[in-house]
Amino acid sequence: MAKPLIVKIKESTKELHKLLREQGSETGIEKIKILLTLQQHPEGVNKTRLAELVGIAPNTANTWRLQYLKGGIELLMTENRKGTKKPTIDSATFKKIEARLRNKQDNFTSYEELRQWIKQESGKSIEYQALYKFVNRKLPVKLKVPRKSHIQKDEAAVAVFKKTTPGHRIY
Repeated sequence: MAKPLIVKIKESTKELHKLLREQGSETGIEKIKILLTLQQHPEGVNKTRLAELVGIAPNTANTWRLQYLKGGIELLMTENRKGTKKPTIDSATFKKIEARLRNKQDNFTSYEELRQWIKQESGKSIEYQALYKFVNRKLPVKLKVPRKSHIQKDEAAVAVFKKTTPGHRIY
């Protein structure tokens, strides 16, 4: 088993608790928890035990611990993420979609119809699944189309069937 790495935390417990309250992200909270845990174990703690105590992956715990040793709390708390992908649907198109979906008379009946409309309006081609997930995530609507009925279906026969079926009530 590897020898535990001893890390001397420069900040006081009070300062760390204040930083903990100010954190807006889960990652920031976990980073401060690592420092608090390291402060509680002045004899050192290995990365596996540190990860268990904080509830993260051992390699992440080791990376953050080494970042603190290299550059202090400033380097540890810097966010190195690059950001998210640019949205396929821009805000102007999104507002048009939202307005059209809220309109009861001129509404979309399917995602495929919406997809074709977006292609016509903005010239962008969007995959069906991407559009489906986008609409379900951003807008509180579900585009539903009833199942097709057979073209030779006799409505009178359906009514007779419903009336004569045992145990079937018509409300």
